[in-house]
Amino acid sequence: MRIISTNQRLLHHKMYKHDNPLNDTWVVLLHGLGGNSVIWKKQIESFTEHYNVITIDLPGHYPNEPLAKWEFNNSFEICADMIMDVLNHHYIQKAHLVGISLGSVIIHQMIQQYPNRIASAVLGGAITEFNWFSKMLLKAGNYLKKVLPYIWLYAIFAHVIMPRKHHKKARWIFIREAKKMGSHAFLKWFSLANDITRTPIGVNESSIPRLYLSGSEDYLFISKLNEFLENDSYGELVQIPECGHVCNIEKPEMFNKLTIGFMNQQVNLERVRKVSN
Repeated sequence: MRIISTNQRLLHHKMYKHDNPLNDTWVVLLHGLGGNSVIWKKQIESFTEHYNVITIDLPGHYPNEPLAKWEFNNSFEICADMIMDVLNHHYIQKAHLVGISLGSVIIHQMIQQYPNRIASAVLGGAITEFNWFSKMLLKAGNYLKKVLPYIWLYAIFAHVIMPRKHHKKARWIFIREAKKMGSHAFLKWFSLANDITRTPIGVNESSIPRLYLSGSEDYLFISKLNEFLENDSYGELVQIPECGHVCNIEKPEMFNKLTIGFMNQQVNLERVRKVSN
């Protein structure tokens, strides 16, 4: 595995090249709100045994990052464009996407904007729509952000979303990393959360294969995800037992096994299609 240095004009990212130079399969890892690429520590080594990997820090999540393009027009659409700028810079025509929480929202946006550039997608702790309790939390958060330091607000939400004792590690990692983010960037992303009313139905109709991995204890989001996938021929949900929202940290071995198995299947199917044609 070789690590390639990043280009500072783009979103901060790191590239991990597979030892086989003929391996042209790329996997893009997208973290959740308040996190950064550190959350993929348990995935990078496993994934690079099979593929080339890029970890990308979403706008506002990497310290002291120049973000003029994001600052004046922060939106999910612009974020998707900025991720695609990274792939274009490295001449990557098609990639498999893996995202957690907010990363899943960005992946759905990329499916809408760039369907021909995505080979498959794995969405962990996927957010498709807020339930009534989540909506109440957002309303409370919109008030509390005026009177509380952002990291207190973030910590409250982290404890609500990941409340159990065995969620502690994931909760601690995200709170630790969110302290590096700063209030300005956090509040910009928090305001965007109100735009997640429902994932566009066109995602269900997309032929891009999608694996949804959710912890069985991801109580804020899993019921809406089940509803979303009821009539979806290309999306499959697997629930990981005794696991909460951030399943790649809480159950990394299971997450890696399911993700690699799914992507290997898609890579092999693509090879068969090429031979057939």
